[in-house]
Amino acid sequence: MRISLFIVLILFIACGSENPKVEEVKETAPPGIIELLIGTYTGEDSEGIYLADFSVDSGTISNIRLVAETDNPSYLAISPDRENVYCVNEGKDGGVTSWRWKQDRSGLMEISRRKSHGDWPCYVAVNSNESLLATTNYGTGNVVVYPIEPSGELGRNSSIYQHRGSGPHANQAGPHGHCTVFGRFEKYIYAVDLGIDQVKAYPIREGGVIGGSRIAFHTSPGDGPRHMVFDPSRDVVFIVNELSSTVISAVVDHEKGTFRHLDKKSTLPKDYDGPNTCADIHISENGRFLYASNRGHNSIAVFRVFEDGRFGLIENVSTEGETPRNFTLTPDNRFLLVANQNTDNITVFQVEQTSGRLRYTGHQVNVSKPVCLKF
Repeated sequence: MRISLFIVLILFIACGSENPKVEEVKETAPPGIIELLIGTYTGEDSEGIYLADFSVDSGTISNIRLVAETDNPSYLAISPDRENVYCVNEGKDGGVTSWRWKQDRSGLMEISRRKSHGDWPCYVAVNSNESLLATTNYGTGNVVVYPIEPSGELGRNSSIYQHRGSGPHANQAGPHGHCTVFGRFEKYIYAVDLGIDQVKAYPIREGGVIGGSRIAFHTSPGDGPRHMVFDPSRDVVFIVNELSSTVISAVVDHEKGTFRHLDKKSTLPKDYDGPNTCADIHISENGRFLYASNRGHNSIAVFRVFEDGRFGLIENVSTEGETPRNFTLTPDNRFLLVANQNTDNITVFQVEQTSGRLRYTGHQVNVSKPVCLKF
């Protein structure tokens, strides 16, 4: 009886191993390492989009390598499934390019490249089901929305929306679109225009943008709104103003696509009177802390956000470099990384979890003209 059972067992193993199932395994980062994408201005020593390893244990950046050769990929977006990457190609008569990772993640393969229908595109965003991509052209002040095919290819039947107007500042002779963000419930695409002191709302219907825009919000004349970020849980939005070096919070009506002013604060210390322009803004995952970058003062302004959406300045921390363009928080919010455009370095700060304050870790790497960081 025991011999019979043994024979049956041998036959079962042999039959089961005759056609073993082979699964494709993608190369993944080692434990404790996450991937950091770096967008740059090309020329000099940069050739395009770079990938680096970031250690969530030590806070160090290593193994920087070129993954896509392309011109001026100054802003990046990653698809929700992380398989595709999208970038602007900033310049006169600029472009937008879609990419897909190679199987071994050794580089990006170009899927499509389309004209941006304007000059100096500077922002790109993708919606949650990766069916729409929105960009804006700083030079010509227009917003462009592309359909995205299942393959990641950008459709050719894009929709183009031209902004008009001006502002009192010397840099506001005409419209200058600087940011396109999908609303929390994706009923609207919000376009922040530095040149006309407005945020415009474009309604999304049936998988596309239908009809013209409405004015979601007017900043004060000469503010020059640049970027915006939604609070992760409250109906509040935060807008960073490039020209007035301020941040605004506003209550959001997601149904109407409009904002109502709530609070406004300077991003600078009271004793600083030098030149400055703001660039980027991010909020912590728990909604308690807000960060904005200062170019000129070369600092990150750290704010505490109160329950009602108002906020107060905690500190300004040197970015350990010049002209901090874009910065980002790690997915666990334990570190903040800054791209210092004019000193060709990326610096790493530890985030104190209870206070939101930043502490420079001493870790930095050199990358030519880094202007966008994405995890």
